[in-house]
Amino acid sequence: MSTASSDSIAVHHQVSAELSNRILNELQRAARPVARSLNLSLAYVTDAGEQWLTADSLCSYSISDEHDRCCAGHKRTRIDLVCEGRPAGTALLCGDALTEDIRAAMASIIETITRQIEMENGETALLEELSSSWESLEAVYEISSDLRAFASPADLLDRIMTRATSFQEGLSAALWLERDGELEPVAMKNVDGLAARSKLGGLVGRAIAEKTGIILNGRNRVTGSLDIEPELCKAASLLVAPTETRQGLVNALVIWHEGSDRQFDSRTMGLAEALALQAAMVIENDRLYRASIESERLKQEVEIGGRIQQTLLLGQPPRDIDGLQVAALTVPSQRIDGDFYDFVRHNDQCMDVLVGDVMGKGIPAALLGAATKNCFIRATGALIAATGIAQLPRSEDIVSLVHEEVTRQFMAFDSFATLCYARFDLAESRMDFVDCGHTKTIHYGKSDDRCELLKGDNMPIGFVERESHAQVSVFFEAGDVFFFYSDGVTEAQNPAGEMFGQDRLCECVRANNHLDAEEMIMSVQRTIAAFSKSETFDDDLTCVAVRIANRKSKDTPLTEENMEISSDLKNLAPAREFVRRFCLEARIPSMSEDRIAEFELAMTEALTNICRHSYHGREDEMIEIRAVVAGDSVSIELLHGGDTFDPARVEAPAFDGSREGGFGIFIIQKTMDEVAYSEVESGRHSIRLTKKIKGDHTDGSND
Repeated sequence: MSTASSDSIAVHHQVSAELSNRILNELQRAARPVARSLNLSLAYVTDAGEQWLTADSLCSYSISDEHDRCCAGHKRTRIDLVCEGRPAGTALLCGDALTEDIRAAMASIIETITRQIEMENGETALLEELSSSWESLEAVYEISSDLRAFASPADLLDRIMTRATSFQEGLSAALWLERDGELEPVAMKNVDGLAARSKLGGLVGRAIAEKTGIILNGRNRVTGSLDIEPELCKAASLLVAPTETRQGLVNALVIWHEGSDRQFDSRTMGLAEALALQAAMVIENDRLYRASIESERLKQEVEIGGRIQQTLLLGQPPRDIDGLQVAALTVPSQRIDGDFYDFVRHNDQCMDVLVGDVMGKGIPAALLGAATKNCFIRATGALIAATGIAQLPRSEDIVSLVHEEVTRQFMAFDSFATLCYARFDLAESRMDFVDCGHTKTIHYGKSDDRCELLKGDNMPIGFVERESHAQVSVFFEAGDVFFFYSDGVTEAQNPAGEMFGQDRLCECVRANNHLDAEEMIMSVQRTIAAFSKSETFDDDLTCVAVRIANRKSKDTPLTEENMEISSDLKNLAPAREFVRRFCLEARIPSMSEDRIAEFELAMTEALTNICRHSYHGREDEMIEIRAVVAGDSVSIELLHGGDTFDPARVEAPAFDGSREGGFGIFIIQKTMDEVAYSEVESGRHSIRLTKKIKGDHTDGSND
């Protein structure tokens, strides 16, 4: 995203009505007050015409007029807008006060507007992607829940094809399987019949060969495809979703409709891919059942379940929350279990932990665990949407909503899930948790060097339909440890049949409290393996450790680098290069190319003032440059031994051109969050330029 100047070439931009309205509204909100205060004329121009936000009647002119002054003799300029890589119209500026500095300031405001719109569009796309992921997982769970109801693979495939044609009216679908060099239709819906064909030809064969989904929207695009299958020639739009299992089974789900103006998108592609993968699992499981002996079939089931556990059941612990060390470990058993855990980071001071276990073994238990975990994600999103992000939903409300959604399904399967849902609030130094029949969480207190077992009063999910969930609060301090685990940990047995038990686990946590979270759970694993005299277990060994750590001081530098130059203005270029390299190598997340340029500009103005006014043009004096990233800010400090400089004595710039000077201080103040002038030691002075780097753009502004 950027804005570019074009003072001599007039360009008409085709901009959508929605985008142009958003840009116009933001120009009225942010740019018009500034233009008015500077007595500038401001217009927004697209192919639909000109809209003047502030204007003198004598300044009005056509975009096709390429003169650099209007009929009133005012200087004018154009600023082309670019949003998400596409032209987004032109801003016109006209007025006597239109200096290069004013033009640069107005361009920065307009650039901020397009950047904010891009961020909002990105958030919308992310929400759509998350919604698509939830729908895909729901589709997998919906089909998987029918494993007991349908006896044959054909019935399951028919269920999948029905689901594939249910999200729009008038859809047709076909499932092709690669077998012995041919593409064989193995299931279809709303189709009279299909014939096998070579896998090397056709649109389906191309999608499988390239391992990439294909979407063709519009009859012209469909008929324009040279390798389109005969039965798809009448389609108005179509998609092809190819999948391949780890065992090498390849298939493709094709969905299309005729005589309709509906179109497919990435959301429907995600759903189709999920259904195609489910169909592949059905076919693959049937193939294993028919072609393998029982032991081989069980081995394949374990592998499939392991993939399900790794991809759907086990979340990734956050690594960068200041004040929390989080680690998780699962040692799979020889059977597929329903252990699951996940982590939800709300902000830099708040994180939720979910640890659970579904009763039963095998793929059904794993899928129920995945569905339960997904329900927590959806429940949290629904409650946040209802209450607003400013007030996070309580842990007990999230668990209650999940209970309402899944209890009947669990009861229908004669199953249930134990779980613990905990929220860590660093601002309040408090952990709120809801325990639903899970193993007792261990809380190691650093102050008294002892472990306490935490337990709530709620029944497991799916045990009873009516349940009132209540959360329990526990306060913590630096050095405390919270240890969540499955019953596979405490029920691990030694050769004599003795269980490891809670007492040994508590002592292990207490003895290893000085270790970080990851080292602690590895030590627990080694201790259990030594006790049981085995590296494998009858049940999954799952544990999650959360260690409360000392928070880093905001004054502690994370990155620091120095440079020294002489007061010769020729050294401005290497100084700018030093600042740019520092910002890039420090990998500051919010330090965009535009923000680095602002740092370079502000530092250039400050260095110029030191050379000209503090050292009075002498070129052999020294200036030290210090670049520091500390806490939530990045600073460039300029240290010199010249005369002191008081910015308060510098008059504000005259934007009408009546007086020169003052623009350097104006630019520094406008581009930096903080500017500090001070005497650091006798005869040595400092100019510190600072920008904030945390919570960037949260208020919709550039700073």
